[in-house]
Amino acid sequence: MMDDNERKLLFVNVVLTALILVVGIYYAVQTTAPVHLNIGGGSDIFKPLLSSINQHPEVKDYTNATPTVAKISDADLQFAKQNNITFFDNAKAGDYLLTYPGMQLVYDIDNDKVVNYFEQARAPADLLQKLYAHPEVANYTNTVPTVTKLDDQVLNAAKANNQQFFDLARSGDYLIEWADYVMLYDYNNDRVINTAARVQLPPDFVQKLTAHPETSGYANQNPTITQLTADQIAQGKQANSQLFANAKTGDYLLQWTDLVLIYDYNTDKIVATFKPETAPADFLTKLTAHSELSSYAGETPRVSIITQDVLPQLKQEFPNLYGNAKVGDYVVRYTDKLVIYNYESNKIVDIFDLQPDTTGTQQ
Repeated sequence: MMDDNERKLLFVNVVLTALILVVGIYYAVQTTAPVHLNIGGGSDIFKPLLSSINQHPEVKDYTNATPTVAKISDADLQFAKQNNITFFDNAKAGDYLLTYPGMQLVYDIDNDKVVNYFEQARAPADLLQKLYAHPEVANYTNTVPTVTKLDDQVLNAAKANNQQFFDLARSGDYLIEWADYVMLYDYNNDRVINTAARVQLPPDFVQKLTAHPETSGYANQNPTITQLTADQIAQGKQANSQLFANAKTGDYLLQWTDLVLIYDYNTDKIVATFKPETAPADFLTKLTAHSELSSYAGETPRVSIITQDVLPQLKQEFPNLYGNAKVGDYVVRYTDKLVIYNYESNKIVDIFDLQPDTTGTQQ
């Protein structure tokens, strides 16, 4: 067990540390909101898809709206399962996710069936009036954004994908989205929590990218995309020097579940690729067979492996956490526990309690 000071150190750094281990690049990912490769109005499937979905009663109030459409992949479903997003429980790869202003649904086009849908509660009538009074949105007062009220499930998934941007958000806050700008807003306290520019992809970005053999199998999967700045590259080199060695300002960092790469759009060149480590299939079964973690058998933690490249840095910066860790050990993070585990010997090396404080920030 740790004293209060050790807990504070842990919670200031645990997400950072875990993300270094998972893929070694999240330092650079976290400063922008995720951008998905979506099917737009020019896609052959778009018109027949809308024609079919508009016949369903769930869409009767949205037939004049143009949704964002994305084809659901196995990687999307895996991410949803790992983050306990039950909205996708009955979805399958090949179904479509349609996002309207205020409503989302999953549609099985093969069987002409709405698999699931969610309609958001209406935002407070004065939300935009209050929001537009803030200087951060001075350039957006003539544009109506998409407004999403964050609940626990959505927020947990968002933090898993973009910890830094959503770190201070709480359930009940609002995610405000424009085409090139995104904001977190605390309506109750009339406070802007965070803002970020949104990546605007060139029209032929997807076509050029997926023409490469490294990405040809990812055309229907949604990566997180970041256009890199000099600061992000510098931070990325600290975490994964090989991946970021030849990166330049303006290159794109793309992250799928099982592939990370840096892409130079201007020269149409893949600069570097990285394959994240994956845990063995029976990893969680063996881990939760230990009495200390038997109550976590139904949870899906974030798992990362300690490599030779990062172990010295971890021992130097966080000796209280990684003093007993070795190369090949796994870092397993649950909501309220951090575990260092040796899979080969089936041994829990160390286990730490994680507890939120009364302010809602983790300590």
